[in-house]
This record gives sequence, C-alpha cells and structure tokens, in this order.
Amino acid sequence: TWTYINPYSTFADFCCDQDVVYDSGRDRMFWLRQGVVSNNAGSNLNQNRDLLSVSADGGANWCTYDFRPSQIGFASNTNFDYPRLSLSDNFLYWQTNLYTTSTGAFNQHLLFRMPLAALATCATVSYNWWGSAGGGWTGWSPALVEGSTEVMYMGDNPNTTTLRVFYLPEDSNTLSWVNRTIPAFTATNGNAVCVVPGGFNACSRADQRITGAVLSNNTPSPKTNAGVGSKQIDFFWNVAQGGSFPYPYIESAGVDASTLTVNARKLVWNSGLAFQYGAVGANDRGHVGISLMEFWPSASGINPRHSVGIDDDYNGAPQSVGWELVAARSSASQWGGAGAGDYLRVRSHAPQGVGWIASGYTRASTGEFRPSLVQFNRGRDANGMTRFDLK
Repeated sequence: TWTYINPYSTFADFCCDQDVVYDSGRDRMFWLRQGVVSNNAGSNLNQNRDLLSVSADGGANWCTYDFRPSQIGFASNTNFDYPRLSLSDNFLYWQTNLYTTSTGAFNQHLLFRMPLAALATCATVSYNWWGSAGGGWTGWSPALVEGSTEVMYMGDNPNTTTLRVFYLPEDSNTLSWVNRTIPAFTATNGNAVCVVPGGFNACSRADQRITGAVLSNNTPSPKTNAGVGSKQIDFFWNVAQGGSFPYPYIESAGVDASTLTVNARKLVWNSGLAFQYGAVGANDRGHVGISLMEFWPSASGINPRHSVGIDDDYNGAPQSVGWELVAARSSASQWGGAGAGDYLRVRSHAPQGVGWIASGYTRASTGEFRPSLVQFNRGRDANGMTRFDLK
C-alpha cells in the first residue's frame, strides 16, 4: 500500500529539489528536501535551507535535521542547490552546490559526511564538510557514486577531455582526486537539440554534469572471465549531438576502482533518437540498472519515454553489444514545453536486492507531467521480487 506525503504541508519551507535513499542495513529512510530562500525566522540572512528527515517506519514518522549555509560560515546571501545523497557503509553523504542568492552566481561545490549511527537514532549529529573554494577542485558539478562501501567516490568532468575521480575513505578526512584523460566529447550546456512531436526541444536544458555514477562488480560476457571479481566505477552524463552522434546521447567513462585507470566507455546512443538524463544504481549483486529518458524525433510520432535497462552477467559489456533497454512508460500526449530535467534515480530493490527501483516521468493525456516508480529485474529473479510485493 502507498500513502502520499505532501512535503509542502508536512515539512516547512519546501521548495523544489529533493532526494531519497534507503539504508537497508539499518532500515532507515533518508529524505532530503531543498527549502525556499527566506529570512529563516527573522535572521535576515537571505539564505535557504536543506531539511534532512529520517524515518524508521516507512515514512509514518520522521525526525528532521535543518542545514543552512550560515551554519558553516557563510554569513548571508547564499543558498544550497541541486542536492544529492549517497551512502557508504557507515556514513551518509550529501553533495550540493552553493550560489549567491541575489545574483544567482555560482559560489562553490560542497560535500557533507554524516555518521549513519547517529542519524539512525535521531541523535545530535556532528559532521565533516569540504568546499571546493580553496580546495582546488572546482569543476562542473561533482556526482556521488551509488554503491560505495569503505570509500566514497565522486566524479566530475571539468572539461571535455578530463574525468576527475574523487575518493574519500571512511577512516580519513582527506578528500583526494585524480584527473584522467578520456575521449573528447562535445561541450554541452544548453546546445543539445532533440525536437520531439509537438515541436519542442526536450534536450534544451541539458548540460554536461554527471547524472549517474555507480560502483559495481565488473561483469563481462559469460563467454570470458576477464575482469571477473574486480570493482568498477562508471560515470554517465548528457552530451549534445556532434561528430559521429547525430542526436544527443549519454556519454560514459569507467575506471577500475583499485587503480582509478580508465578502462570502459559504456555510452548509450542511437543513430535515430536521443537518450538523456541517465541515472544508475547497483543491486546487491553489483549489477547495474539504468533509468533514462528517450526522446524520439518529431517525424517519428513517438512521444518521449521513460526507459530502464540492465548491465549484468547476462548482457555482457554494453560498450560493445549495447545496453538492454525497455520502455517502462510512454507519454500519452506530446511534450508540453522546451526542456526536461534530471528527475531520475535508480536504487537497489529491498529487501531482496536482486532488482532495482527507478524513478522517471512522462506526460499524461490530460497534459500534466506524471512521475513513475518502476520496479524491474531479470526474469530469473521474478519470484524473489514478487513474493515480497504480494505480502
């Protein structure tokens, strides 16, 4: 059964961006919501706040932590934006960007680390944080890796030939990174074009920030044992049309988790349509699920779709044979405006851990955009998935 929780009435100051992650080991749900810019109880700081809520009973009850830029030394006129959550074994990580409220100018990237043991009991939380200003790591927009364990990783692409991989061990307060050369891609910031039925450019808001990052088991084709047992980190981001790509696509770069050397390119592309906003997550086997948007050209008559796919021990290496993708839901009417957004996530399905839960969105016949929650898995795991859903 499902119960709708209205964030506008349940929590103060709700604005827009949000993220959710579930810690299966502690049976806790974490929900982060971005607040509106305000004076925050008369402080006249012209800042916003992010509210992190924790639930031990599936959302019936919450305890909430209140985070504001002023708490970490930003005196006034700053706001958080574009929050993302991820877990390691013992910590919750929150990455966000900081902007100047009055002008909208970018200030810096921020990373927070909070102990899960304290959050799970709604205790007072002390936390570490890192900022890119003075740290030398300003890039496009770092993305936290899904599926991290003893080390948290982030990825960024500061330019069109460089992948920056960050790493932060649980027993360290030192955030480190390396730069790796990758195949050049087309610089992307509002220049992607995919005109869909109805005449709107659904790719107009895309930029090259990393939208998906995952730590997984290296699972090549079952015909070869090369790489089996090693850990792999793959990063995914939007790229505009150009070169040998007639439509916008999802670029990728992968590294070996031990050496951080580039070893894969699991891009998602097609000569006849655009793919954008790929989000990825690993199940408990270390196999990867992807959630993305399909934008077909106007002449096709096919409205935008939310699709999901799998990279596991069955399909082999996607850089050579392609991702296995399935349209989860198609829009029932033409797109209603220019642009789309990165409102997609993939998490491991609980409690079985052999499939995935993904979020996406399409346009209904009545015109509104509707979110969708998609559960997907291999047929071999269907019984294990459904026996929990039916109870």
